Amino acid sequence: MFSVGIGYELALSLPSSRRAEYEADEVGLAMLEAAGYAPSGIVTFFEKLAAASGGASPPTFLSTHPATESRIRRLDRQIDDDDRNQGDGLDAAAYRQNISPLK
Repeated sequence: MFSVGIGYELALSLPSSRRAEYEADEVGLAMLEAAGYAPSGIVTFFEKLAAASGGASPPTFLSTHPATESRIRRLDRQIDDDDRNQGDGLDAAAYRQNISPLK
């Protein structure tokens, strides 16, 4: 019984979970673009996430999420080079100015 549960998780549940994460990444990218933010920002976010983890992650077949590097590559391929840095969110000084009333 125990090995059947593990087999189910490895064969069916975890890959579905990873597909859902890829889909969430695509939706997030579309939402960023629709809101007028530079699409490269999502790639930068995942690069910072990867750096913060020090590259440590479980083997993909045991993980509920795709490897961060895989998510970065996949998102990077989806971004049109002409639009990569078009939009808001890349100017740190403007960001600080915009949030200063919130302090």
